[in-house]
Amino acid sequence: MIKHLLQGKAFQTGFIVPSLIWTFVWASYISVYMGWGNFFYLLPHEVAGVLSAFIFPPFLLFVVVVGLSFYQDILQKNKELVEKLALHSKAQSDEFSQLKSDQVKESEALSAMSDLLGKISQSGTANQQALIENGEMHRAFASALNSHHADLGSIEHKLSMLVQLETERDERAKRAQEELENDPLKAITQQTTLLGMFDIILNDTNVSATRLLVNLLDGNGHPKTESLQLVQGLMSAYSVGEKNVFLTVLSQQIAASKNGVKPLADLSVKSELVRADIAKVLKSAQDVENALALCKEGDLTKTAFNDAPLKTLALQLDKEFYADGSAKNGPRTVKSTSSPFKAMS
Repeated sequence: MIKHLLQGKAFQTGFIVPSLIWTFVWASYISVYMGWGNFFYLLPHEVAGVLSAFIFPPFLLFVVVVGLSFYQDILQKNKELVEKLALHSKAQSDEFSQLKSDQVKESEALSAMSDLLGKISQSGTANQQALIENGEMHRAFASALNSHHADLGSIEHKLSMLVQLETERDERAKRAQEELENDPLKAITQQTTLLGMFDIILNDTNVSATRLLVNLLDGNGHPKTESLQLVQGLMSAYSVGEKNVFLTVLSQQIAASKNGVKPLADLSVKSELVRADIAKVLKSAQDVENALALCKEGDLTKTAFNDAPLKTLALQLDKEFYADGSAKNGPRTVKSTSSPFKAMS
């Protein structure tokens, strides 16, 4: 820094030039008024005074110039420091704004996840209510049979009527089958209707598969934000036509997990909703299998409908769960899971 100061133009202009001028004035004064010959005859204190008069003004000027130079350097460094602090403050402000924006996005994502879970919970409540009503209907039917058990003649008559109705139903089914074989348009309409029914079953099963997937991820220790992002991605794929995406991903997660379906088995012991979801998947797979068994090779239904993901998932769950969703290594609650397609066989 001192070397830079001594080589600077300000130092040369502010100190060296005035010092040379002062040296010339001082030397001229000695030459004119005193003479250099008399200079050496002066007493020591007089020599000291004359030399002090020569040295002090340049020294004072040197101190002033150096002090001003240091002051300017300090001002420049302070200015640079203030600029750096301003840039750093701006960077921190931008980073804080970005963090705040990310926090808002995460809050929105959590809110969307809460809404989705609320809808899933409402759907599960509706399914549970339907199961309760179905059980009440079966109990009412059993009570009616018990009340008429003593009347053997009436029972025999009813059995005869049932046999007659069954025979008539078989004849009607046979005639309908012959009409379908003779009328391709009716066959196509029936196949299209069956495909629509499969879509309804698949949509209902996807709701249960979504809840099972979330429970499986939670049981394996995955963060809720990761589960949210996965479900949102699957919903995007589902909205563009990937109807089996929830079933496929749930099957893949079960296969990839070192615990398999153990988290779901543990939850099924204490959660009726988990048992109902598992039973829904198993029952839907059985219903679809029964319906496809009634179709002929080359039918539109067998060609257009892909039951492989549902079948694979059902095989994975069937190894560890009963048809009512109870774990095979835990307590079981037996419920009726009759298939609506069995009547067609």
